[in-house]
Amino acid sequence: MIFFVTALYQEARPFIERFQLKKAAEQTTKFQIFEGERAALIISGPGMISAAAASSHLLTRYRAGKTDVVINAGICGTVDPAAFSINEAVLCHKVIHHDSGRTFYPDIVIRHSFSEGCLETFAVPVDRGMLPNIKGNLADMEGAGFFEAVSSFVGPHQIGLIKVVSDALDPRLPPPERVIERMERHMDGIEDYVRTLQKVIGQQKDILTDEEHELLHQVSRRLRLSKTLEHQFFQMARKFRLSHPLNLVDVLQPYLQIEIESKQEGKKRLEELRQTYFDA
Repeated sequence: MIFFVTALYQEARPFIERFQLKKAAEQTTKFQIFEGERAALIISGPGMISAAAASSHLLTRYRAGKTDVVINAGICGTVDPAAFSINEAVLCHKVIHHDSGRTFYPDIVIRHSFSEGCLETFAVPVDRGMLPNIKGNLADMEGAGFFEAVSSFVGPHQIGLIKVVSDALDPRLPPPERVIERMERHMDGIEDYVRTLQKVIGQQKDILTDEEHELLHQVSRRLRLSKTLEHQFFQMARKFRLSHPLNLVDVLQPYLQIEIESKQEGKKRLEELRQTYFDA
């Protein structure tokens, strides 16, 4: 299944029409949900917390699995209009959480027609007076919250962030009809991308070996990880295997000797592992 998360209705409307989605009969939260035979969409409202909560609700409701694709689509601002022009669609290969400094990397595993860029997510609307503190070349208010939440459910190769440049860091929202028009002009490319990605993912086998699976389970038990953290641990390991020359078994073996007295300590060790190897 294909899952879409947008912040605004005007961002969602082209997807609702293109994928023939209908409002879900059962609306149990503040979020609006639309569903069809092969896709579902949730409107989160603006902000990282809302994006994370809505994404988690959507993927839990529909029991997202290994062959599903999850896309955050919407408008963003550009730091440099010369690099990314107004109305340009950008696939984000890196996402920065401005407040925490955490960095996330969606795995882009297929050829595509979009530009690629680095998205930085802020808790407040961004204006050009904030330029000295911006590390990315695009800015929004949802991407990092979306990615961090969704990566607890699916792998980084199943996640995509497609942003259409709306302004050069103007904190005011464009008129709804302009947002709709900007999203509509890229629907062919977005649909082609998600369909192709879904097909490729459906054909892929798990890149982790049986030995690595068993070792990851052992380390997870040793660190006393919750199910959510264990899932994140496996996703970090898959990303590591795709992009790192070091042997995963050699990296993890020392963690079998660690004595952990609390879940909090285990969480701290996992973060240490992430920073030392998986985010390196």
